[in-house]
Amino acid sequence: MFSINFFHKIKTLGMYCFFIFFIFFMGVGVLGIESTNDNNEITRSQLENIPYSTNEIIVKFTHPVSEEDLTKFDIDYKFTAHKQLFPNKKDESEFGLSRIYIFTISRDQDIQQLARSISDIENIEYAHPNVIDQFTTAPPNDPLYSRQWHLPKVSTLEAWDASQGNPEVIIAIADTGIALNHPDLINNIWRNEGEIPNNNIDDDDNYFVDDYYGWDFVSGPFLNTGCWPGEDCYTEDNLPSDFYGHGTNMAGIAAGTTNNNEGVASMCPNCKIMAVRNGYASSLSFGGSCGTTFPCGVAVVADVAQSIIYAADNHADIISMSFSGANVPLKKDAIDYAYSKGAIL
Repeated sequence: MFSINFFHKIKTLGMYCFFIFFIFFMGVGVLGIESTNDNNEITRSQLENIPYSTNEIIVKFTHPVSEEDLTKFDIDYKFTAHKQLFPNKKDESEFGLSRIYIFTISRDQDIQQLARSISDIENIEYAHPNVIDQFTTAPPNDPLYSRQWHLPKVSTLEAWDASQGNPEVIIAIADTGIALNHPDLINNIWRNEGEIPNNNIDDDDNYFVDDYYGWDFVSGPFLNTGCWPGEDCYTEDNLPSDFYGHGTNMAGIAAGTTNNNEGVASMCPNCKIMAVRNGYASSLSFGGSCGTTFPCGVAVVADVAQSIIYAADNHADIISMSFSGANVPLKKDAIDYAYSKGAIL
């Protein structure tokens, strides 16, 4: 374990408790992401064994394309619709995010074969299905510090003696949302001060109307991803609330209010939590009782990528990504972009 003197030298964010937070999550292996340079080979080797939305495919072109080109592309490959994934990205220097589109296909097409065929086209950088990531099963809500084994494990009490964080440091929870009114979280929720809430105007010109509390990127319907009864799976909006519970737990671990006789203690109790929702409760089964007795937490990679980009553009210092799944090119593009903005992921 590193000494307190070492942590005093960590000046990048001015908070070494973030460094502990980062090591903790990396140590338990929840990110499930590895770097690679061969985008198309990744998709070909992995797609046989991973779940994905059966009616959507992600395509990144090697150069900007016109609406006329896209319409022709729809006709040639029998797509029923298309959408630019990052319409607010106009600058080609930003990792080519403006060249990424999501296309909708009909049920009777072989999506894996279609992705492979499109990947081989000269002006295509990559193409792959809208794969599904899985969140770890939501842990129980235990208010007892003595049962939070990870806090003494990483010498949190000693860390708190040196610093308990700073409200200027933002941790984005890219997850199933956050219970915004939770008593352990409400005082630490990030607010977009450039936005006037509920006036139906994009005050800060970031392409998201009334995103005062963050954003909910879940915007099905997806043909085979099984929205759990009562869950919000279909409407992208400005309310990143949490039905499943996983994101709320991650927010509490990261920066819940501490020493207040409520809920749990957190790593960085004086830091801010940004809610960026990309996941939801699903009946899609990954084995065991998940998806049958109780829901599984899932997210499609298009929503994951959008949540990461949003967090980076809104100055998140840390982006928590407590899910696992395939290392597809779209996810890597989003992570590389956020890293270039100075975020720790």
